[in-house]
Amino acid sequence: MTAHPAIRFMEDGVNFSLNTDNPGFHFLDILDEYDVASRDFRFTEQQIKELNLNALRSSFAEAPIREKLLQDFKAAYGMV
Repeated sequence: MTAHPAIRFMEDGVNFSLNTDNPGFHFLDILDEYDVASRDFRFTEQQIKELNLNALRSSFAEAPIREKLLQDFKAAYGMV
């Protein structure tokens, strides 16, 4: 896991996000993915928050909805 591409993506400032990959098959949820990111990739809480914001920024939601969600998440994260 220490050679996982996500570590390099984070170092290089690539826009990516954490997701579950077939949770019904792997029996993992997003909290498990956060655990891997923090434990194995050494991502900080702030970096994981940024990944969530990346997911919102890249979503297919209509612009007003996307902007509202970004505003709500930033407020909840104390980033406003």
